[in-house]
Amino acid sequence: MPRYNAMTEDFQEATLLGKPALFTPLRIDCTTIPNGYQLYEVRHDDECQGDAVQVAHNIYVNHWGSLIMQDELAMPDGFLDIEPEDLNYSSGDCRSMGEFMAKHPPVVKIMADVITIADAPEVSLDEDEKAGDVLLKFFRALGWNGEDILDPCKIRTTKEVYDNLYRLMCEKCPDPIRVGMFMVNRGPGTDGYVPQGKVYLIDGWVTKEGDVPSGFQEQTV
Repeated sequence: MPRYNAMTEDFQEATLLGKPALFTPLRIDCTTIPNGYQLYEVRHDDECQGDAVQVAHNIYVNHWGSLIMQDELAMPDGFLDIEPEDLNYSSGDCRSMGEFMAKHPPVVKIMADVITIADAPEVSLDEDEKAGDVLLKFFRALGWNGEDILDPCKIRTTKEVYDNLYRLMCEKCPDPIRVGMFMVNRGPGTDGYVPQGKVYLIDGWVTKEGDVPSGFQEQTV
């Protein structure tokens, strides 16, 4: 099932249990959610009346829509049962993630991580190179030597840079699902705080213990 980019879709401002939120009937890609916000999905009633009855991180049956919030919801069993009136769709005029962020600025927990800011490398492929070589060239241009352990989760960049890497890979591999899964597992993440054309390298993005993670170079797309 397709998932959509939170930074480019239209939303309806809402509240859940009195807390500000954005709602869309679409399934949103969790990797496009800016730092400081939470993504939830909503389940509707079995009678298909459009009544919201449950919130969880992933809804597979009776999916009603997606919610983006600042607040972390307490879900000890992995879900939160709600009453239809707990979800209010008429609470404001925000129609985009950017408008919501301006109205409800993110509350970011300051971590002890050391971040190096680097220029986003420009990557191109030769005719005989594979789609996966896009990421290998990208990481090498950032300073990875191809031997140290690489943690892609500690590499954050902008949506524009991410989308360009995805586009280059799709030019070599016509299967967008395979490319998307490869990017999720091996590619950098996106973060709304990264300046345009830059990359955040969080301390520990490469370590010198051991070899390259198993399967990184062997896995091809």
